[in-house]
Amino acid sequence: MVDEILKHVLSEGFKTVSFDVFDTLVFRRCACPKEVFSNSLAFLQSHVNMTMDKGEYGELRVQAERQAKRNTLSGEVSLEQIYVNMPFLEETSAALLQAELAAEKCFGYVYAPM
Repeated sequence: MVDEILKHVLSEGFKTVSFDVFDTLVFRRCACPKEVFSNSLAFLQSHVNMTMDKGEYGELRVQAERQAKRNTLSGEVSLEQIYVNMPFLEETSAALLQAELAAEKCFGYVYAPM
């Protein structure tokens, strides 16, 4: 399938090809992305003294992503752009970003057929 896609892209002269990663190439071992957020908070709380409800943190994370998307023309954002919108000190946001990456690594897996 990849060969067919590449052949078509080259024959049509496309300069850019975009693939949806999550739920196409990469799947998560959880019901919804908010579970990743909750687990990233739990991971961080196990390493530093931070008290916050998982539900509250999940909502803050969702709101930060919405705000980051409103600040772009395409609506596509990076984790760094999301965490700039979190209501924490820069070092706390950086630690939460790293915790989310660790949680994604723990929950994510590549869907081999794709």
